[in-house]
Order: sequence, then C-alpha cells, then structure tokens
Amino acid sequence: MHAKKGSRLFASKYSLSRKNYSLCSPRSSVAGDSYHRMSYCIIPPSRRYALFIISCLSMLILFHIYSNYERQDFYRNLSAKRSKLDIALLVVLTGARVNNGYYKIASDSLRCYSRIHDYKFISVDDADYPECKQPDMYFRRHCVVAVVMERSSFDYVVFLDGDIGVANPNRTIEEFITDNSEIIFYDRFWNWEIMAGSYIARNTPWTRKFLRGFSNYNFRLPKGYDGTDNGAIHVIF
Repeated sequence: MHAKKGSRLFASKYSLSRKNYSLCSPRSSVAGDSYHRMSYCIIPPSRRYALFIISCLSMLILFHIYSNYERQDFYRNLSAKRSKLDIALLVVLTGARVNNGYYKIASDSLRCYSRIHDYKFISVDDADYPECKQPDMYFRRHCVVAVVMERSSFDYVVFLDGDIGVANPNRTIEEFITDNSEIIFYDRFWNWEIMAGSYIARNTPWTRKFLRGFSNYNFRLPKGYDGTDNGAIHVIF
C-alpha cells in the first residue's frame, strides 16, 4: 500500500471500541522518505478515576510511613570516653547557610557527639575572617582553619564539611590519630581520590603553614574546570 507525501496511515491490531476499552495500537506514519513507528493508548474515564484513586491512596500510605519514621526515637548504648586531648570539631560555613538551618541535622549530631566525648564543637562564618581573602569559599575555609588553630590551644582540629554528621557516636577521634602524622586525610571509597572536605589536623606550625599554602592555591588555578580544593589537593600531594 502506498501513501502520498504528508499523509498518515494508522493500523490497529484491535477492533475494540475506544469508548469502552483501553486501546493500545501500533501507529505508523509515512512522510516523504522517513518512516516512523510509535504507539498510543486511550484510557477510558472509568479507569482514569480508578488510577487516580490508587495513586492518592499510595501517596497517603507513603506519607503515613514517612511521618511515623520521622517521629521515631532510636536509642543505643554509648560508651562515652572522655578525651585526654584537647580536640575541636570545626565547621566553616559561608553566607546565608550560617543561620538558615541548612545543615541543622548534621550540626546537631556533631554538637551531641562533642558533648559525649568532651570535644569542642565550633561552627564559624568565614566572613568573620577578613585575613582569608581567597575568592573561592572552598579554598577560603582552609585558611579559616589555619587562623582558628593559630588563635587557640587545641591539640587537634577536625575540619568537617557542613553536611557531615555522626553515624556511630561510639567511635572516637583518637582512634584515627597517629603520632607521626601532622594532618590526616581520607580517600573516597568509590574512586579513591583524596577528600579535601574533612581532615584531622595537629595544631603545629607545619600544619598551619600547609593549610595556608593549600588555601592560596586558589590563586594558581588553571583556566577551565579545576575541581576547586578537591582537585588542588592532588596536585599538592
């Protein structure tokens, strides 16, 4: 069978009435030299109402499950160990994220964890550190860490991204500290790159100098995509 240019041919495997049944048919069209195939379905009103009701019930069930989950309290036995070291957990935030509760769940877990193990939890705004002039906030925060260490007597500062929370409060910072390390990074488990958003830093002149040099790499970035501080840390290493 031939068709004129621009005309359409519709072929159906079914001879059922569209008014009473759901009709799904192969649809073919010929336009010039191109030939396309697609399918279409017509759902009768009665089935539309049933589908709508089922969708609403599913949403209500999911909402009920989620609401109950949010209200549940979970308890576990904690083995609190008071630290012999003066350790601070430091989060550096920028601008609007400081007071709008953007990281409230994560910061609440850090605050509770610090109280259990006698750590100091500190959350600061990088705008309060004018000596850190790096234009990129990701580099600027490492400068802030160095300044906080210079102004304090902490033995160690644990720098954390704002969205990092505590999953197991029984683990302590001391478990990850080694005597021969000035600063301890970790690598991502899924691609093994070094992670710049969290580290344990010993409060020494060498560490503070390293962090200032790291933050100042912001002024040496190449043109194009660079990965900010997470890309620069690999060059430094």
